[in-house]
Amino acid sequence: YPVPQYLNFSQSDPFRVFSATRKHQSHSFHKHGQSWLGLVTGAKHWWFLPPQHLPQPPRLNACDYLTGKATPPDGTIACVQYPGDIVWFPDQWYHATCGIDDWTLGVGAQHGPLAYVQQYPTLDATTTVGVQEVERTIQECLQTEHEAETATTAANLDSANLATLQQSQV
Repeated sequence: YPVPQYLNFSQSDPFRVFSATRKHQSHSFHKHGQSWLGLVTGAKHWWFLPPQHLPQPPRLNACDYLTGKATPPDGTIACVQYPGDIVWFPDQWYHATCGIDDWTLGVGAQHGPLAYVQQYPTLDATTTVGVQEVERTIQECLQTEHEAETATTAANLDSANLATLQQSQV
């Protein structure tokens, strides 16, 4: 899809994003290059923190902020995105999301290094894909996302915390 002119905010090419989430599915607080997401259907709750926020926000199911199981960090800015809304945020801002409808679908773009290896075929109007292929691709994406989150979490731990974590798992 073509990136709208007013969202083509960088000289580097962003990678395009297709976002499909279910109700109560979340992305915990994380950060990357500036990004935007236009919602096609459903509703999504967003939380934001500036890049310099300390301590680093916890990586937990962001939907817990809506159920009361967790409290957003002090200084959090929140909004709800509906179909037709575009959410944009600057480089390195922490953000977390929670799908609040049965299905939430959006398209957008993200700047910065690719977080995941993406080697999926490009689809167009003439492409047909079976249900099994879609389910396999979704499972690959979920596995890759889990591996990336695990790697990011490990990279953020200092050696003392990592040693403590390893001892507690023995």
